Amino acid sequence: MKTKGFTLVELIIVIAIVGIIAAIVMIAFNTSRAKAYDARIKMVVHQLRTLGEVYYYNNEYSFSGYDTCLGTPNEANCPGKLAEAVSTLKGELTRSNSSGPNVTATSSSFCVGAPLATDSTQAFCKDAEGHSELTETATVCTSTLCAP
Repeated sequence: MKTKGFTLVELIIVIAIVGIIAAIVMIAFNTSRAKAYDARIKMVVHQLRTLGEVYYYNNEYSFSGYDTCLGTPNEANCPGKLAEAVSTLKGELTRSNSSGPNVTATSSSFCVGAPLATDSTQAFCKDAEGHSELTETATVCTSTLCAP
């Protein structure tokens, strides 16, 4: 008498194949997640650049102190309602696995940047004039211009 069904070997093979497929999907998912973090970091740096312009107009047409505003966002350092926006954007960088923002500011210009999630040796940087570039994290925002 022969019964219908699967043998133990057949079940183990199917489970192994499903496990391999799941591992491949998880690897692809992690890569996509890191790229999404990088996209979010770039978006936040762009928004911090825009807030730099708002700071400029609220600070009597000077970028001086914008680095302090980003470092410690509070009512005293950030004129107007910038402190809340800066705090929110810094939280986005933290959730994106970035240790930024890094900023250098003078009275006439500034540069803001943040390390990327996919490559910790790279950072995305944007300046007051709208120039942007990828740079080494050791040199991010050491000058006031990111690109010529």
